[in-house]
Amino acid sequence: MTEFSTTGPRAEGDAVTPEVLIEREVTTWQTSLGRIDVLVGIPDADGMPVGYEALQQGAIALRPAGTDIDVEVADLGDIIISKEFAGRSKDTQALPELRRIAGQASDPSRPDR
Repeated sequence: MTEFSTTGPRAEGDAVTPEVLIEREVTTWQTSLGRIDVLVGIPDADGMPVGYEALQQGAIALRPAGTDIDVEVADLGDIIISKEFAGRSKDTQALPELRRIAGQASDPSRPDR
């Protein structure tokens, strides 16, 4: 990791601990492979929080190129549901591409998690 930034204030020398990640809820990491967002949980279709343990059940492990670590990534269907709920402009703009990647239609018929 080359840089650590958060959605909240950060004091110089902050250690990256589980407590910091939970407190900040969303952190963005700048890596040599690009930016990644680390979230404590995401909303479901009804806006209810889906925590790490539930997301982990559908997650897949990916190994970024040039590394020797596996990173658990939320199921794309779960990410799509959270972006549909969020409804922010940037989320709405990302949905067609995410659905294309997921192989879903514009109005997907999928079981809710």
